[in-house]
Amino acid sequence: MKKIFLLLWFVLLGLFEVQAYQFEKNGIYYDIVNGKAVVVSGDVSYSGDVVIPETVEYDGQHYVVDSIGEWAFNSCSGLMSVKLPEKLRAIGSLAFVDCYGLTSISFPTSLKVIGYGAFQNCDGLTSLSFPEGMTQIGGGAFQRCGRLETLFFPSTMKSIDWGVFCESHENEYGGECTCDSIRRIEVKGIATWFNSNRFTERNHHVAAPYADLYVNGELLTEVVLPDTMTRIRPALFYGCQKLRSVVFPNNLKVIDDCAFENCTGIENLEFPQGLDSIRSLAFSRCEGLKDIQFPDRLEGIGVSAFFGCKSLTSVIFPNGLSTIEEFAFSECI
Repeated sequence: MKKIFLLLWFVLLGLFEVQAYQFEKNGIYYDIVNGKAVVVSGDVSYSGDVVIPETVEYDGQHYVVDSIGEWAFNSCSGLMSVKLPEKLRAIGSLAFVDCYGLTSISFPTSLKVIGYGAFQNCDGLTSLSFPEGMTQIGGGAFQRCGRLETLFFPSTMKSIDWGVFCESHENEYGGECTCDSIRRIEVKGIATWFNSNRFTERNHHVAAPYADLYVNGELLTEVVLPDTMTRIRPALFYGCQKLRSVVFPNNLKVIDDCAFENCTGIENLEFPQGLDSIRSLAFSRCEGLKDIQFPDRLEGIGVSAFFGCKSLTSVIFPNGLSTIEEFAFSECI
C-alpha cells in the first residue's frame, strides 16, 4: 500500500512521464475507446502527408479507426495533408487547430460530426466538401481559415451556422470577416439555404458576402420561394449578383434586412398582396431594378431599403403605406 501511494504521489508531482496514448503504429498514435481506435497526439508531431488506416492491429486484435481525438493534430505546422479512413465517424474538438500548413483534407462519407474549433487557423485550406449524411459541425470549426474559396453542403445539413466559418473582427481589423474569401457556395437542396442566417454575431457582418450560390451544381439565377415562407431571413440572398428572377410566396409578410442587397441582376419585382414590411437595406444597391409596384397592404419601407437602385424609373405606392424611413430611395437617380 505504501509503494502504491508513493507511485501515485510521484506521478502527481510529474516525476514520472505519463503517456497520452496507448500505442503507436507506423507513426500514428492511438487509444482504444469502447472497442474502437481513436487517433491521438503522441511524442512526435505529425508532419507531411499522413494516411490514417481504416483498421489498426494492437495486442493481437484489429480495431476500426472511427474518430480523431481532441487536440490530436494540434499545432502540427508541418502537416500538409491527411487522408482520413472510410469508416471515420467523428473529428474531435480542436483536433487540427493551428495546422497552418494543412492544404488538403477530404472527408469520408461515413463522417457525421466535426467538433468545436476542429480546424481553426488552418489558413492553407481553400476548399471544403462535407459528405452526405453529415449533420453537425461544431461552433467555430473553420474560423480564421482565411483562404477558403469554395464550400459544399449536403442535403442532410438542414441549415448553415455561419459562426462555424466566420469571425468578425472589431476595431483594428476594421470589421473584416474571416470568411470574406469565399467565392462559391454549393448546397444540395435550396431548403438548406432558406434556413440559414448569414448575419454573424459580432458587428452584424454578412457572411461570405462575395460568394455565388449554386444549387445542385447550377448557378442560382432564379428562385421560387415556398408558400410556407412568411419571412425572408436577413441577408439571405445578399450579393447574389447572378440572380435574375424571384417568385415570392403568397403568404409572405416580411422581407428582412439586406435580404436582396447588391443583387444587381434583378430588374423587376412582383410582390404578393399580403406583404406588410420591407426592412432596412432589403433591396439596396440592386442597380438593375427598373420598376416597382408595391402591394396594397404594405405598411412600411425601412431605412435605405432601395438605396442606390440607380436604374429605377417607376415606383407605385399604395394608399395604405404609413412609413417610408430615411434614405429609403436615396441615390436612385
